[in-house]
Amino acid sequence: TASLTYISMGKSIDILKEIKCDLIFILGDRYETFAMASAAYLLGIPIAHLHGGESSYGSLDDKLRHAITQLSTWHFTSSEKYKKKVILLSSPVGDQLAVHDSFYNSDVLRHVTLSFFLLL
Repeated sequence: TASLTYISMGKSIDILKEIKCDLIFILGDRYETFAMASAAYLLGIPIAHLHGGESSYGSLDDKLRHAITQLSTWHFTSSEKYKKKVILLSSPVGDQLAVHDSFYNSDVLRHVTLSFFLLL
């Protein structure tokens, strides 16, 4: 998994530099997602993380999900329970913490023009 993360991060950096996006949405918590989030963070691209704060007990994915939470600018959780957990996990530096209990009910991105890119 470490070798695949290394490769994924390099590819993610290449992709992000090529598409020149202003924001990425991250859904998931596996090593590929962690690699993309890490690359975006290091390139200064804001991250909107969907479904942070959830748990896969006993899984490597938990720590990756929480690391993605730390790297993210905006957080969209699936419930109030997970919203509270993200608030506990996050430590904003100089910015206000933006945590929303639903992506679909949030107006935070209403005026953002989005281009979609699917990473499979």
